[in-house]
Amino acid sequence: MKIDRDKFLPKGDEKLFKKEEWISSDQMDCENKVLNLPLLHDAFDRVTLQHETIQQTAFLSLCTATRPYYHSKKWEKYIYHFKNKVDMIVVSNGGFIPESFWESWPFLNYEAGPHEDDTLYKKVMYKRMHKFFKTNAYKYVIANFNPRQRNYEPAEQSLRELKEEGYIQDYVLTPSSELYKKAQQDGFRGPNGAGDMFPDLHKFILNDIINEVERFGYDKSKLPKTIFDL
Repeated sequence: MKIDRDKFLPKGDEKLFKKEEWISSDQMDCENKVLNLPLLHDAFDRVTLQHETIQQTAFLSLCTATRPYYHSKKWEKYIYHFKNKVDMIVVSNGGFIPESFWESWPFLNYEAGPHEDDTLYKKVMYKRMHKFFKTNAYKYVIANFNPRQRNYEPAEQSLRELKEEGYIQDYVLTPSSELYKKAQQDGFRGPNGAGDMFPDLHKFILNDIINEVERFGYDKSKLPKTIFDL
């Protein structure tokens, strides 16, 4: 369903909050507001408790300006290549947003905008990683953050600790510095790329993600049936 998103017109389903709980979008229209807003921390807690795991691997990648996320160029490509093989989770200032909540208020309406507080962002993300994966059981995590992004450090630290504590069996952060540089040198605007806005859709990086999905494996019985399965 295509949703016309206007940040001044709150919209979405009521899985997390009833309409009488909704607030105006101008209360969550910059990073400092988003990271400090109790309602969005409450939204994260509700998502964490309501989320239902399907596959054994969680796939994390950053949000996009396009909402719902499945209309964005990046997430549309990920859905095409490995939907149902992993549980897709958007990571943003606003929280961790599994696919089943992509049409839920407030995730269609918050607008963090430019980075304002990297220290607070990293602290919040680190805590959320621990809470989410200690509550929701996954064997594996694929974190699609490159080393140049501020997400990389708290993701690497928290996932390493979660593995050491036995909450997950293994994880991978992709692309590596080497792979990112290789794709960059090949050209994000070249025939193997998808533009500067979507470096992770470069053929080298996308293929690495697909390979990691296959390496960790998935429950084929949970994939949609095709005419060849009948």
